[in-house]
Amino acid sequence: MFVMKSATTLRVARPTNRLGDVVRFYRDGVGLIEVGSFQDHEGFDGVMLGTPGASYHLEFTRQRDHVAGGAPTKENLLVFYLPAREEWQAARDALLEREKEVTHRNDELARDRRELPWVPVENEYSFETDGGTKTLPELFAGRSQLLIYQFMFGPAYEAGFPVCSSIADNINPNVPHVNARDVTMICASRAPLEKLQAYKQRMGWSFDWVSTHGSDFNFDFGFSYTDEQVRSFVGGELPPVISEVSAACGTDPAGYMTEAPGLSAFALSDGDVFHTYAASARGLEPLMGFYFLLDRAPMGRNEGDPPELWFRRHDEY
Repeated sequence: MFVMKSATTLRVARPTNRLGDVVRFYRDGVGLIEVGSFQDHEGFDGVMLGTPGASYHLEFTRQRDHVAGGAPTKENLLVFYLPAREEWQAARDALLEREKEVTHRNDELARDRRELPWVPVENEYSFETDGGTKTLPELFAGRSQLLIYQFMFGPAYEAGFPVCSSIADNINPNVPHVNARDVTMICASRAPLEKLQAYKQRMGWSFDWVSTHGSDFNFDFGFSYTDEQVRSFVGGELPPVISEVSAACGTDPAGYMTEAPGLSAFALSDGDVFHTYAASARGLEPLMGFYFLLDRAPMGRNEGDPPELWFRRHDEY
């Protein structure tokens, strides 16, 4: 059932003698969704087309045994339902109070993150970088804090995962700002360094991107899986989206699923490295600044249910 919002509503109603053709044009050609219809209502057939949850829809009607005229009549003019500005302001003020509550709660969560215990990193790891092989302490680049985004670009990939690429678009301009707060931020992937360098050049990024190829780093922190592990948690038929994103990365599902995205935080104190925080899945959304912009747009993220994988690399839209 299509429920109209109580906010500003636009109803566009038009009679037609070619209801089927009109519906096919707006549904199959324009991409609108059939949100309602009726048959023989007081001699009329009708179809409503629009977007579920939106404050507007198009309505096309056909009167049985009647030929519609060419000129609009008072029955099919544009109709607006406009609430008072005061009604909008009251709703906005109420929402603002809830937004403030979320902001204060986020402040509390940030303090709780800082209170997490620091776990010593006892294993030694090596990383291939533009400046040669480096250890984990050397990745701090003279600062006391380090953020590593685990970018999904495995050894079998020919290109970076599009979602990780969209995150990297947000990381790149923020690096100088976090550097100013004694934080080094880099990306790490298991693909060989030359693949990472070529893709980085294609994308126009300038952040440091290191290769963990041949290292246990990604495995130890839970962001890469062995072939045996992949086989153990993959059973039956895979969803079509896995094949889609695998192809986008230039690999097959088995090669694609060896990698996972994540964010790891480390501290360097008296020469010792400590693991202080980690995030994955929707915990990575703060790195996706465009989501918070879309959340404030009239239609929101508008990803559908189930959500479509709409992400593309920025040079592919």
